[in-house]
Amino acid sequence: MARIAEVLVGVGGQASISFSSISSAYRHLEVFWAGRCDNAAPQTLQVQFNGDGGANYDREYTQYNDGIATFSGAVAQVSIPIGRVPGTGAPAGAMASGKMEIPYYATATQDKVILNNQFGADGAAAGDMFLNTPGGAWRTSNAPITSILFTLSLGNFIQNSIFSLYGIL
Repeated sequence: MARIAEVLVGVGGQASISFSSISSAYRHLEVFWAGRCDNAAPQTLQVQFNGDGGANYDREYTQYNDGIATFSGAVAQVSIPIGRVPGTGAPAGAMASGKMEIPYYATATQDKVILNNQFGADGAAAGDMFLNTPGGAWRTSNAPITSILFTLSLGNFIQNSIFSLYGIL
């Protein structure tokens, strides 16, 4: 596994995290991330590929919170939610983190599938913790992934949020 690129958010935050000009020299990609947002409430972290903002994404999302699982799925979406990040209402230092896997990202003959695991906390009580296992597909089989864009449903990533892109041979 080789680190391809890394983004560490600086002072003032930023609205999105992007990786571009991703080489097709690897078989799989992984993104490790840790983040928090400047909105008071927690926000959804979402991903798009190759600048495609069309309704070409499908997803399944499972969230575990205080021993209770909730499930949702949707097709023809404009992004894939891969987790949630705590907001300014969470205790100081609270961050969410996760890992997104993209197997066979460079093929030009199949849809691209992502798998993700994520954990975070909005507070110090049992009901404030969450574990998410979202996954999805980008229904564009004719293009390798060459760029990845991460955004939040509202707000900006705060200082010290970090995203690291790795390639696996």
